[in-house]
Amino acid sequence: MPDFGDEEKQEKRLDDLRKKEEEDLVRTLAATKYGLNFIDLKQIPINAEALKIVEEKVAREAMLAVYDKVAKKLKIAILSPANEKAAIIIKQLEYAGYKTEIAMATTASLEKAWDKYKDISSSVASTAGTFDISSDQVVEYMNSIKNINDVSAIVKEILSLKKAYKISKMMEAMIAGALALGASDIHIEPEETMIRIRFRLDGVLINVFEFDTDTYELLLSRIKLLSGMKLNIKNDSQDGRFSVKIIDNNIEFWIRWSKI
Repeated sequence: MPDFGDEEKQEKRLDDLRKKEEEDLVRTLAATKYGLNFIDLKQIPINAEALKIVEEKVAREAMLAVYDKVAKKLKIAILSPANEKAAIIIKQLEYAGYKTEIAMATTASLEKAWDKYKDISSSVASTAGTFDISSDQVVEYMNSIKNINDVSAIVKEILSLKKAYKISKMMEAMIAGALALGASDIHIEPEETMIRIRFRLDGVLINVFEFDTDTYELLLSRIKLLSGMKLNIKNDSQDGRFSVKIIDNNIEFWIRWSKI
């Protein structure tokens, strides 16, 4: 009869060995290749207010955890600086006005931080505004939008912002404009020197506003993150979706990204 006790012990030893090998590798890469500190999140408390700045799904996909926050300074653990999603999230946090301190951590270490998401009450969703779309803000914009010119005016004001929440507010304004005016589609169309937003109203595409290419790159990354698209695929079409709760209704947005 097989000894399942010994088999379980062997599996545990192998698992411990794999974790030790990963830790040694991450420590070495942090010190010799990337010039970053190594951190073991199993040995330190996780700040829930910091953790919820990036929602769990996005954090897991990017293999990172925001584990501490003091004022506008964030401490972030990542598995690898080569992870494109992690790099984009860090860039967007910095764009939102945060100062970031980056360290490398193992998968097991990050899992310890991610496990803390279950302690964050669903009633206190992220208030950072960095990655979430505020349904309250969408409703506020909707109440002030009567025509295309209103949408354009709101976006122009948003574009004048230097840093904090600029991309989130653009998303909220586009969604609010489309809902308020009854648009069936939102088109984001790159041109040679600028980006054009058009709504489809009664079957006709109508110009709404134009903006710069630097903002477009950040907006595109945000849309891809929200809708579950792959950031590193740039030459093939992709489909994705996300939902926004407006008052008591969940509004689904289906995203089609095509390389022209």
